[in-house]
Amino acid sequence: MIPKQMILPASLLLLTAMGLAGCSGGNDSETPDGAEVDSSNQVTAVKIRWFEGSPEEAFAAAKKQDKPIFLYWGADWCPPCNQIKSTIFNRQEFVAKSRFFVPVYLDGDANDAQRIGEDFGVMGYPTMIVYSPQGDEITRIPGGIDIERYNRILDLALSNIQPVVRLIDRVTGRGPSLNEKEYWLLAYYSWEQDNERILASFDKLELFETLSATCPSVLVEACSRIDTRYLSAIAEATTDDESPLVPNEDLRNVALEKLRALLKNQKLVLANLEFVLFSSADMARAFTDTDSPRRASLLGLWGQVLNIVANNPQISIMERLYTSRGRIRMARVDNPDKPLSPEFQQKIADHIDWADRQAVTPYERQAVINAAWNILSEAGMDEKATKLLTRELEKSHSPFYFMLDLAELAERAGRTEEAVDWLRRAYDESSGTATRFQWGYNYLVGLLDLVPANTSLIEKETLRVFEELHGQENAFYQRTRARLEKLDRHFRQWNAEGVNIESIRLIRTKMQTICPGIPETDEARVTCDSFLAEA
Repeated sequence: MIPKQMILPASLLLLTAMGLAGCSGGNDSETPDGAEVDSSNQVTAVKIRWFEGSPEEAFAAAKKQDKPIFLYWGADWCPPCNQIKSTIFNRQEFVAKSRFFVPVYLDGDANDAQRIGEDFGVMGYPTMIVYSPQGDEITRIPGGIDIERYNRILDLALSNIQPVVRLIDRVTGRGPSLNEKEYWLLAYYSWEQDNERILASFDKLELFETLSATCPSVLVEACSRIDTRYLSAIAEATTDDESPLVPNEDLRNVALEKLRALLKNQKLVLANLEFVLFSSADMARAFTDTDSPRRASLLGLWGQVLNIVANNPQISIMERLYTSRGRIRMARVDNPDKPLSPEFQQKIADHIDWADRQAVTPYERQAVINAAWNILSEAGMDEKATKLLTRELEKSHSPFYFMLDLAELAERAGRTEEAVDWLRRAYDESSGTATRFQWGYNYLVGLLDLVPANTSLIEKETLRVFEELHGQENAFYQRTRARLEKLDRHFRQWNAEGVNIESIRLIRTKMQTICPGIPETDEARVTCDSFLAEA
């Protein structure tokens, strides 16, 4: 059985004992597992040998073999998942390392995947978790870092004997102080994928302040990542509607000193690349005054760094492309609605065209074109975005993903019928149990927003989406359950004045034919039974 409580002490194999101190994971002449060899004895491809079997079987095998587990939770259409496949999972160093743990790929559309995902406490794609051979969760690893750092953090995670939650307890004074390796582990913990499992129990700002203050100064890179987490928490607190935090002058000075030190160090820029790409405007607003010399100086330095990143061939195409988004946000630091000049828009268009030409593999393209759409959308360049996405439908391995973006573009242009058609087509062409309900949810929300008076269409398509859930084992878990709860709110709002009560009753009646298939003791039964109850 998959463990539901994952905070017990872990006993892990030390990587030094397994020969993992280096990158190759073995003899230089040894062909990595999963590699294909051509007639000239050259390695032509490397592939991870994902565990063939259920997660329960994987955990049993890991315990029997005394190997840690690397769990990857993702989906074929997910752009960040494709980015990881094109930058991490295809690298020989990672494939070689994977021989020393049990690698498990849990596709979100696999049978029972959403229920299992709920046990694991995952929500977003991708999530990557390291478990001990006994099934205790050790850490969650972020994407967006290069292969060298990825492998180093994986080594630290696998050799650590305590889960992250226990390390946090010690940070807050409930145990001995952390050692250097443990600070490294916390520096590279994927807080974005924490899903409020750890942070819900702590004051986030206080936690990161403590980590920043206690991080040993010799750990320059690790401390820089902790510092950026702390500064981001401060910036977030400054926008609190009820009680915004106003940093005092001393804090602002310290923050600016840390930011400038980071931006002037290429190694630290690479270690904090996501922060560098997306946080310039937030940092400027939190720690400098409008039109001040300090703001101009900070943004000027940040712009220079973005130029360096954009021209670094060692960085992925997607990340280099996202420097354009950073520039947009810097240009709008004082006015989020500020129009971009034609010259600026042309530079963005040229950058998009460059990335479009450079991205060749399907994995690269799914990540790069999604980034391009986000940039063009933020820049207000809808016409170019529409042309780019339309062309990509012929190239993408998951074209239905981009149809939602085309629907948004059509809606913004006032082409309601076209927007509805894109939403319908996206749903029709999607595949996979959880994916189809997610796209069905998007379709139904679109109908409620765009054509609320077309009750017959809304009824028909809602019943069609729900019909697919009929007879599905463990249908109402994790991502599906979250969207069903949101859909409940959308339908209640649609019927706020009681004008659509007959449609609501029809839809609820349909749902009540599905609920009896779920055991009454199951949490998913509550979700199903409560849908549109007493609406």
